[in-house]
Amino acid sequence: MIFSVYQYIVGALPVARMLASDQTSRSAGIGGGGGIVHVTTTHLLATALPLLLIAAVGRHFDLGVENGLMIGVARSFVQLMILGMILQPIFVLGMDMSWVVGLYVFAMIVIATHESLSRQKYRYHYISLVTFLTIFTSISAVGSFAFLLIIRPEPYWNPQYVIPICGMLMGNCINGVSLAVQTFSNQINEGGQREIELCLSFGATGWESVKDWPRKLFQLVSLR
Repeated sequence: MIFSVYQYIVGALPVARMLASDQTSRSAGIGGGGGIVHVTTTHLLATALPLLLIAAVGRHFDLGVENGLMIGVARSFVQLMILGMILQPIFVLGMDMSWVVGLYVFAMIVIATHESLSRQKYRYHYISLVTFLTIFTSISAVGSFAFLLIIRPEPYWNPQYVIPICGMLMGNCINGVSLAVQTFSNQINEGGQREIELCLSFGATGWESVKDWPRKLFQLVSLR
């Protein structure tokens, strides 16, 4: 949870700066999609201030969350610094080679699939494939809409835009898919079998015996 919040804050910072820089460049008559926008260590430390404030409040009220919070902030800071070192050559090469950006995003989807599966208590046949296709389809659909119609970077696969935004989209996908699959599988394996078997014994189809659960899950995930 701490890593997700911190990653979202840090990820949003360079995106906001890139959009502002690109808008300034366009206004000045300079082509968009220019050089890399650097996020310094000072900026990263500044994004941790709200979490440090939460830790201070937790310590004041003796909630016992400050130690875990501080460890999470420190770990996330180190991980993001290492990630920045990895992304620097990708940002440079990706401007001319779209397959580099596509390969990195594909690797991100594979890691997101593994993370989602690691949260599941129960497994079923083809769960890995279904989870992967769900995340891949969601990222492809939303990302294509954002990059081709809304943001329209130059080029369209500009890694400065594609990688941070896809990362934030995957964070939402992981939470949504994990919550939906875990809730649905728990309902079936922890008391729902009798209800399903009863419906099937009265002639209901497989979909009719469980159709109320997907509706509830959709409401739960969309309103979480």
